[in-house]
Amino acid sequence: MRRLVTHLLVSAVTFVLGVTISAPFKRQGARQFHSAQPIESTAIPITKPPAAIVHISTPESSIIWDYDVGRFNPRGDYFILGHKPKDFSEFDCLELAVYPNDRKPEGQVMIQIVVNQTYEVQYAVSGLVTEHGLSFSTVSITDTQCDYAFDGYFLRTGVLSKAGKHEAVLEGQLTKSKNGVRLAAAKVRFRVEYLGC
Repeated sequence: MRRLVTHLLVSAVTFVLGVTISAPFKRQGARQFHSAQPIESTAIPITKPPAAIVHISTPESSIIWDYDVGRFNPRGDYFILGHKPKDFSEFDCLELAVYPNDRKPEGQVMIQIVVNQTYEVQYAVSGLVTEHGLSFSTVSITDTQCDYAFDGYFLRTGVLSKAGKHEAVLEGQLTKSKNGVRLAAAKVRFRVEYLGC
């Protein structure tokens, strides 16, 4: 107990001495600061306005890639085979951008649509890619876009981009909705083209 009192007393004395000794220096520094000459600043004229920075956020993706990369490779751009359903006239293609990583697949699933002669990309936020099938859904990031979903199955195995230009490799139901209301649904078949790089 005696030791504790001694430590507390030493601490209090040290604190008081520190405050007492530093006070004159603080006042002197403040006087020097106020009496110092103002620093002149020179403005640099801006010749052109800065470019606007637009941040586009996409929802977090949760795609499960579950297949053996040694036996199956679905990487490619998928186009609707034959005539597009009229309710999907804006739909350009589906892309599976797959990157084998340590013999495990990973990548992105996205769709490309054409609105007012402008290409827009929507990324799937959830989905499952296996050697047998593909299912995914997108979420629009603007009020003008629709949400898309697909549920289907692959019609062949191996490297799908080696299929013929007119050969169906994927079949299933494509749906389009807005604000939770389904606008259209159609059974479609896709051909695939090699996705470069």
